[in-house]
Amino acid sequence: MKGGEAVIETLLAHGVDTAFTVPGESFLYALEGLRRNADKIRTISVRQEGGGAFMAEAFGKLARRPAALFVSRGPGSSNAAIGIHTAMQDSTPMLVFVGHVNSGSMGREAFQEIDQRSFFGSVAKAVLATEDADNIPRITAEAFRLSMEGRPGPVVVQIPRDVSSNETAASILQPSPQETREPEEELIAKAKSMIDTAKAPLVVAGEMVCNQDASQALMDFVDAAALPVMSAYRRLDVMANGHPCYAGHLEINRFDSQLRTIEGCDLVIAVGSRLDGITTADDTMLSTGKPLIHIYPDRTVLDRFESDLAIDADMGPTLMALAAKISAPDAARRTYTA
Repeated sequence: MKGGEAVIETLLAHGVDTAFTVPGESFLYALEGLRRNADKIRTISVRQEGGGAFMAEAFGKLARRPAALFVSRGPGSSNAAIGIHTAMQDSTPMLVFVGHVNSGSMGREAFQEIDQRSFFGSVAKAVLATEDADNIPRITAEAFRLSMEGRPGPVVVQIPRDVSSNETAASILQPSPQETREPEEELIAKAKSMIDTAKAPLVVAGEMVCNQDASQALMDFVDAAALPVMSAYRRLDVMANGHPCYAGHLEINRFDSQLRTIEGCDLVIAVGSRLDGITTADDTMLSTGKPLIHIYPDRTVLDRFESDLAIDADMGPTLMALAAKISAPDAARRTYTA
């Protein structure tokens, strides 16, 4: 089995059934693997890598699992960059395989050579590389795990042309079970205390609510606590917009009623939102000294903010734990939310 074929076999073992590509000479054996497995993995050949990247991003967003994108080095990966960046900012799982220059030519400014690590370092969730065909199953499995774990995102894998065409007898790895990140009980107790004592709390719900199928858990929580919910920028699907607790979408131009609610709140509860600039109105929502509870399954995102309570856990179990522990709201809270 060639290295490029090992990529495809590992993807199949992990349930990847869709690939997009602009075919290139630097990953011919991956293309051969796709051809041989045409009954198991659908391959869509596109005219330009940017279009392929956006297709893979849309697939990942809807399916909540990654598609594979195969591109060549240099112009190919550069064209795909904007779609990869979109996947990163939207927390969308995606796997990008870049056919690179021969391993012996790396670092010598070979034809169309780009250092994928430095190029995609701030654009992708991770950039992996190998110069050994026997490592391809391991690195492909690692890319899948990283793409889905915690906050989903795009993972770029650089494979030199000669490594892709080398023989390997390495075993194809099976997917590791995805563990649920449960919240710590003491953090739930502290969050309960902060929410119970607040007079005018506000929930900001974001992408991880959708990504982790936690919309019902969110509605159960805000029903139990009588909390108004605003959806983060472009996250209107966090809950039914006709729900009594839904208070609108945090877009660029806000309604006066939203501005009054934000100004008057005395606790912000960020649920599954990375608190981007538009959602927070360039951080003005967070710069007023209001206490912040931030629930997100990625420590990197949590560490960007000086929250009063950070909960590194999955949305579903955290929201269900809060709904079970929260005190029944008084009449004043219900009037405020209404």
